[in-house]
Amino acid sequence: MLFKNLILASSMALSAAAGSYNGTSAAATIQQRFHQLDLGYKYTTTVIGHVAAKTESVTADDVVSIYNQTAHGEDKSLNMKQPTAAFPDAIQLVLCESFHTLALNGIELNNAFTDHADLFNKNQRNTLQGAFTKVNDETGRFFIHVAKVALPECLASLKADNAGIYKSFEMVIRALDPADASS
Repeated sequence: MLFKNLILASSMALSAAAGSYNGTSAAATIQQRFHQLDLGYKYTTTVIGHVAAKTESVTADDVVSIYNQTAHGEDKSLNMKQPTAAFPDAIQLVLCESFHTLALNGIELNNAFTDHADLFNKNQRNTLQGAFTKVNDETGRFFIHVAKVALPECLASLKADNAGIYKSFEMVIRALDPADASS
């Protein structure tokens, strides 16, 4: 009976803690956005490969459209109240691993853009620059408002991922400078 009461009391305490902690909905929203970006990055990388291989009916405009939709697909709920305390450890680890995968796929995409910059004209490059700025700003907001506050268990790893992302952003922004493009 004592064991049963102990389990009941523990369960009630955990429920109360979870009820007072509203960060799980923010964590789910963040995870959903990571998935949206990750899928968009992989799809864009694949389409760049098709354009480079001159696959019939796949154009640089398709790449620009897909990436632009990915970059501007930010869910309005990401503008919700930001976490004010660390997420539970398990949530932190899931989000940190998701961000790491997203960073790797983003770097791969930026390298594909860099390697195939000659496929894009000036107007396409202008559109891409706007999308790069959007993703860069979103990444910065995540790092400042979420990672530093809610993900202390893996902050060092996130900083390394963030540094890699910014290096690849610098490369792709230079490679796709609209001033260097033919009309």
